[in-house]
Amino acid sequence: EDYRFAIDEGLTPPTAAEAQLSIECSTCHSAHSPSNEVAQLRMPIGMLCGECHTAGDPTLGRSPHHPQFQVLSGWGTFEESGVILTNTSHPHFDLAATGGEACARCHVVQVEVQDPNQGNPNAVGHTFNPFDDSLPTHDPNHQYDGCAPCHDPTDAEDARTFFQASVGNRLNALAPYFDPASPSYIDPSLLSTADSNRWEVARWNHHFLEADSSLGIHNPDFYRESLNVAESIVDDLSSPPPPVQTALQNQ
Repeated sequence: EDYRFAIDEGLTPPTAAEAQLSIECSTCHSAHSPSNEVAQLRMPIGMLCGECHTAGDPTLGRSPHHPQFQVLSGWGTFEESGVILTNTSHPHFDLAATGGEACARCHVVQVEVQDPNQGNPNAVGHTFNPFDDSLPTHDPNHQYDGCAPCHDPTDAEDARTFFQASVGNRLNALAPYFDPASPSYIDPSLLSTADSNRWEVARWNHHFLEADSSLGIHNPDFYRESLNVAESIVDDLSSPPPPVQTALQNQ
């Protein structure tokens, strides 16, 4: 919550390590101040979520954090040339952009109950993760409500399971190339300047998608393109160079 207060006061927000206050109702809702937004939200919900769930401007050489807004909107990773890769055509972004509910379209699912009252209210999904079965509010009968009407529950579950497994495997396969403790590590200090820059693009793309944590669901097409770039670079840089021909071999 101190992150939100810092933004409101025009101060530098704390990092995750520096933050001392947890996320509370007042982080998103302005209970005692006039608000024209639904449910007294502090600002339009798309802006509200994106203000914290963003990695800021893409900058090679650092580690991205919380890039969910960029991934959903389809930008923030890099092409092999170092140009920012953009892809905003996926239906998940279109749905969030045009429906007015933004991230809440899938993450804050209204569950109607019979005869709602203070002790048994209509649940509104404030865990923000309908798939976390460790939460006491987890309801497997409603976990795919946010995917309707585009997907029925069976279709949504099959697509999520398959795609997240595929993306997880690809991210895991790339990770050793950026880990100094791994035998597969590609040391950028041993590369030419051009290849070191390409390695940094691959590392950024991998870390950017990993930090999103949706394993592709936020924007499958963007994940595919970003992973293709990283894999192409790593495949090239990890391939052994062709053997050097001696003068005798050339005769």
